[in-house]
Amino acid sequence: MVEGYLTALERLLEVIRSGDAGDKETFLPLFEALNWAASVDMFFIDNGRPIQDDLLTGVRFARNRVHHQWELALRRYDSPGVPMVHLATGSSRLIGPPPGFWWYWVDANQLPRGRQGGKNAYVARLAGKEADTTLKALRPIFERLI
Repeated sequence: MVEGYLTALERLLEVIRSGDAGDKETFLPLFEALNWAASVDMFFIDNGRPIQDDLLTGVRFARNRVHHQWELALRRYDSPGVPMVHLATGSSRLIGPPPGFWWYWVDANQLPRGRQGGKNAYVARLAGKEADTTLKALRPIFERLI
């Protein structure tokens, strides 16, 4: 399961690095990595050895609220890009990165109703943050398990 998570995460990061990341190209590996993360977490809970980490507690809270409908916990936000000054030989001009988007965790009050356990961890560690940042931060937690 950890290898499944790591493989899905690498696919997501490769799409991001390619610069050709659309909704489908990013959401599918994001969804897969989140489901692998939830599976690893549940395996250890079911075997009486829950992983104690606030980040994973926040992910568990989101997963318990949305089950397999991760899209309810994530929102796409568009970014217009930030203008920059580009200095070239003999000239300068304003340029900016192309507009883009990314997936962010929604506020806790936007999640479907459910148990409250883990809400504080979700608010502190996930709400309003980029989903890929969460997945990258889970990697060392899971790598210690293999």
